[in-house]
Amino acid sequence: MKNKQGGYVVLNLATNKEIMGPSKKTHPNWKVEPIINWINYIGPVSWLCGPSLSADEQTVVFKGRCSMKMRIKFKKAGDRFMCDSVCDNGYTFQVYFQNEPSPKKYIDKGLSPLHARTLAMCDALQDVYHRVWMDNLYLSALFAKASYQHDKRLLIAGVCRPANKGLPNAVLTKEPKDKKKQIKQKNTVKAVVLEGDVECPDLLAIMFYDSKPVHFLSTVAESIMWIRKERRVWSTSRGENTMVKFLRLDVTDNYNNNMGSVDLADQYQNHYRIDFWLRFYKWWRSIFIWGIGVLAVNACLCYCDVMESEGIPQNKWLTHYEFQREIAMAWINLDEEDLRARQRRIAREQSRLHNNSTATNMDTTTRKQKESPTSSYLTPKAQHKRTSNQSADSNKKPEVTYYE
Repeated sequence: MKNKQGGYVVLNLATNKEIMGPSKKTHPNWKVEPIINWINYIGPVSWLCGPSLSADEQTVVFKGRCSMKMRIKFKKAGDRFMCDSVCDNGYTFQVYFQNEPSPKKYIDKGLSPLHARTLAMCDALQDVYHRVWMDNLYLSALFAKASYQHDKRLLIAGVCRPANKGLPNAVLTKEPKDKKKQIKQKNTVKAVVLEGDVECPDLLAIMFYDSKPVHFLSTVAESIMWIRKERRVWSTSRGENTMVKFLRLDVTDNYNNNMGSVDLADQYQNHYRIDFWLRFYKWWRSIFIWGIGVLAVNACLCYCDVMESEGIPQNKWLTHYEFQREIAMAWINLDEEDLRARQRRIAREQSRLHNNSTATNMDTTTRKQKESPTSSYLTPKAQHKRTSNQSADSNKKPEVTYYE
């Protein structure tokens, strides 16, 4: 329950005393802070990140009602808890829930709460000049400059929204309404490079017209060129898959190949979800089970990395399913009694105790009857009649005889 100051009051069952909990404004996830802090602690300890990372949102399934649940209109999954995360090849390196207050040291620099949370997660990196790929929700020219001024000298890249993100007018392009003009502008490329700024060198802004204008911001790109790609496409005339060659910008190709680390982490977690058949109406249970799933996936990726570094053939590795099954079997006590069997055993013991106590009472009554000589030869019915007669005689008034 809550107190008047907006905090929580917890009842300690051991001492039967109320303990003042933290405020909801400063610690909204205080019930599950240990597992969230453990994810952020064990990430840098057990995993050395590669040169390319990705930052995106992760969602936590929750079907109940809670004021901290985020309203999600851009995904079919519906309303859930959301957290920002930095991932490397499916490994969840750092997480920061969006309902928690953003770090003040980055807010004071004029950054938005989203950018402040992202830079706070990157504080745990050990090396410098990591390449962090992001979607259009994160990218802006101001954030690119703040990322390069970070202690880790972060280089960011990704798709950028055209409005109010710091893109120069030379690359801003609107989609024409005429279809002939759309076809004419297809495959058009515009690029502008920021030069002479020591605080953010070589900031590149690109516009590539595909089916519609797509804008990029990057401090990662070293070149802008077309590269040849191949893909299998179904041919209706031949009735089989055929290889088709096409051209793609190297900036777009690098983005497509490096952006999906967070999506890969979500995919690993959804393969063998613990809460697939469960529906929680307590918010902290959903986040707690989600945290266990994140740690299980991270442990599996560490296991695969160790097996590969030791040169063990891949056919001798545990699969994702086998790895999580081993964890579950290690946590399960095989000697533990089944819940229904335990209930039946307790019911039998209670019935046995009840029968023993009834038999003991009957033996005591029989012993008292044997000790009484007048009632030993009487039946229970006759004994009851005799007792009732005695009580009736005791209620009569004594007769008084008068003599002259």
